[in-house]
Amino acid sequence: MPPNAIASCPEQLPAPVARAVREFASAWASSTVRPRVHSVVRRNWLALLHAWVGDARLPLFIRRPKAGRGSVLAHESGRSLVPTDNTPANWALSLALSGKCPTLGEVRAALDADQLPVAMALHKKEKRKARFRCTRAKGAKLNRLGWKVAHIQDVGLGQLKLESAPIERLVEHFLCFLSPTNMFVVPLKWAGIAELPEVIEAVRRADEKPAKHGVAGGHQGPRTDRLR
Repeated sequence: MPPNAIASCPEQLPAPVARAVREFASAWASSTVRPRVHSVVRRNWLALLHAWVGDARLPLFIRRPKAGRGSVLAHESGRSLVPTDNTPANWALSLALSGKCPTLGEVRAALDADQLPVAMALHKKEKRKARFRCTRAKGAKLNRLGWKVAHIQDVGLGQLKLESAPIERLVEHFLCFLSPTNMFVVPLKWAGIAELPEVIEAVRRADEKPAKHGVAGGHQGPRTDRLR
C-alpha cells in the first residue's frame, strides 16, 4: 500500500469490535433504564391505528417533511394525506409510555381542533399552505426528557409520489410510523446508535418478550387512561 494511502473499510470488523457492539446493543435493549410500553397499551394502540385507517374521513400522517408539513394532499383513492416530520411518532410514543391511548373519537376531535402535532416547527412558507399547524401537544415530551425516538422497521418511502402511490403501501407506512410497537428510544446525546442494525435487532427481540415488572423506566403495570 502506498505511503499515506487510506485503507478501505473491511466488510467485517475485527471480532473483538463486532462483539463489543453486540454486547452494547444487548445491554441497552435489556436495560431497566430504557423506557418500554406495556403490552396492554401496545395492543390498544394497534387497535386504535387500525380503526383510524378504517375511517376514511381521517387523514393518514405520512413522514415526508419536504412534501409540505401540515398540508393536505389528495390521494387518487380519495384519502387525505398529511406530510409530517417525526413529531407524530414522538406524540404517540410519549402517550404510550405514559400508559395512555386515545379513543378514535378523541383523535377525531383533536384533528378537528388542530391539536395533533405534525412538526417540530413550521416555516413561514409552510404555514401558508398548512391545514394542520400544531407543533406541540400535551404528552409529546420525549425530546425534552433527553430521548431520541427511533423506529424498528424502517418507515422510509423512498421516492414514491404520494398522491399516486399504492394506498396499501401508505397504510402500511402509517401503521409502522405511528405504532409504539415499532418504536424505541435511545439517549438523545447518543442518537446515532438508533441506526445500528445490532441495536435495532436487540431491541426488537427484547420487546417481543412481555415485561416482567410493568414498564421499564416508567410506571409499574398497565394503564389504559384516555387523554385528559
